[in-house]
Amino acid sequence: MIYQNPNPDEPIDQSDLIDGCPVAAVVGGDPARPDQAQVQLDVQRGLVLTQTCDLAHDKAEFAVVAVAFDAQFLGDQKLFKPA
Repeated sequence: MIYQNPNPDEPIDQSDLIDGCPVAAVVGGDPARPDQAQVQLDVQRGLVLTQTCDLAHDKAEFAVVAVAFDAQFLGDQKLFKPA
């Protein structure tokens, strides 16, 4: 298996899937005034993108994650055509 859910007592690594990952999204605002951006916090399934070596050696203060959607959801949203 390529992607794995980490055990709660283990440190995260690149390519780990994290259920219940808090994700911030900018939902409004003026690009000229980034200090006044409207941000929404949501809980999603996240895929860790930050390199494991950066996480292990405390070179990253935060982990970069990508939201991972189920293929069925993407098909239902017509974001791709099923094969």
